Amino acid sequence: LKHTTRTVKATVEEITSRLALDDLTHHADPGQLVANDIGRVRVRTAEPVALDAYADSRHTGSFLLIDPADGTTLAAGIVTD
Repeated sequence: LKHTTRTVKATVEEITSRLALDDLTHHADPGQLVANDIGRVRVRTAEPVALDAYADSRHTGSFLLIDPADGTTLAAGIVTD
């Protein structure tokens, strides 16, 4: 997980919902997200990360999930809770 200038190990623990943009269908408990889906997930970090709600701060309320092998961006996220 890359947040501002810091990168920490993280795991997606749960995907709670998915909106498929190709047909705008909503799926509860989808199991996975694919390219261009919008989803709600729970992420666990290996170290504490100081986050704010996106509504309060766009800069500290957003993050990237990156591939640890090559740094490729896998997903972008915002903090809602």
